[in-house]
Amino acid sequence: MKLFENTLWVARSLIVAFGCAYLASLLFCVLPTIVAEFTVGQLTGRAPVLAFYNLCPSFKGVGVSMILFTLVVLACMTKFVAWLFIYIYYLFWTVQASRPGLPWLHCKNFPEFLSFPCREAGSISNFSHESHTKLSAVQAESSLMQFMTSVERASESIDEYGELQIDVLIAQAAVWVIVFSAICLGVRFLGKFVAFTLVVSFVMLLGLLMAVAASGGFDKVFYVYWNATDWSRLYEIQVWKLACEQAILASGIGFGVFITLSSYNKRDRNVVCNAFLVILWHVFITLVQTLTVLGFVGVVSQQTGLQVGELIEKGDS
Repeated sequence: MKLFENTLWVARSLIVAFGCAYLASLLFCVLPTIVAEFTVGQLTGRAPVLAFYNLCPSFKGVGVSMILFTLVVLACMTKFVAWLFIYIYYLFWTVQASRPGLPWLHCKNFPEFLSFPCREAGSISNFSHESHTKLSAVQAESSLMQFMTSVERASESIDEYGELQIDVLIAQAAVWVIVFSAICLGVRFLGKFVAFTLVVSFVMLLGLLMAVAASGGFDKVFYVYWNATDWSRLYEIQVWKLACEQAILASGIGFGVFITLSSYNKRDRNVVCNAFLVILWHVFITLVQTLTVLGFVGVVSQQTGLQVGELIEKGDS
């Protein structure tokens, strides 16, 4: 999710302007907070609640608020993991029912998920560069959006309860069971598992980046955004607000994670050096993610003749 949100605001703010605001947020907001969390965890050797209590009993509420903040964010983030389980379920459902294709790729083979004219995945490359054809390519809703809308069945507004989504509820429950099990297993066990998943996901991301680079997707994107950077966007408070939000949520400060991890460190570890390493790794990963998505947008722009900005704004269609 954060991968596409960063890319969207890079496009809206014209790449360099948003990048400067994002880096400033990391340097002046995120870095000092990481140093503080590393220091608290390393000196106390405790998790957030007990760590702040040992520093000062009156600060115990800070540790409790970190736990509550984590639960609130998890309540939103687990939705995306639940959707992954839903995709896996419908994958096996498609195989068991001997249906051709997949419902989020081949909408015409699954009429039960359709509510609007759809566009199958990959079919956009067959459109010509005529203006009327470009509009039809964007107006036709993608197979993915048709599938998600049909499964989620969202209500019209927040004051309507809507229907009880049994499949989504079961998927959410499965995710929370995994979260609870991960907490019970502890940091030492999860560290080994995360090390494996981090390497695998990073290798896959680099593979996508190299594939995009080989397709020539960067040429048009950099020509459009690098040469047309709107520095006046830095005077808008909205750009700085969203840059700070992205930096805080993407870096993981305020969740108590860095306090918990640093509680296993020896007291003579250099917390400032560790914080800089975390920031540098975060900047590198964010840069690779943003370049990969923008490169894909450049490839689609070359194939369809649509403007890069239009593809970014209409990407969910």
